[in-house]
Amino acid sequence: MRSAAEKVRKQVQALPDAEKLHIVDVLLSELDKPDPEIDRVWAAESQRRWKAYKAGKMKAIPYAKVMEKFKNGVGFWFPAYSPDWFKPRRGSVRQ
Repeated sequence: MRSAAEKVRKQVQALPDAEKLHIVDVLLSELDKPDPEIDRVWAAESQRRWKAYKAGKMKAIPYAKVMEKFKNGVGFWFPAYSPDWFKPRRGSVRQ
């Protein structure tokens, strides 16, 4: 398996960025399978938060403030969501 993954990695490195992004999209779609238990838990949590907001027990945070925290890396633990994600990289599609 290791050699097959290495072979694919080398092939992907040679592709243009747009094709790499397509491969990423396909792989993420394959991995992102629905989980009824997670859906149930999030539905219950969102209902709890909505009721708290409507009852005045929870304040909304403006979108701009959330994005400012996100860009500064405040309150986010997952490394994929680092502030560096917003910085264009040389040769990247996001430039």
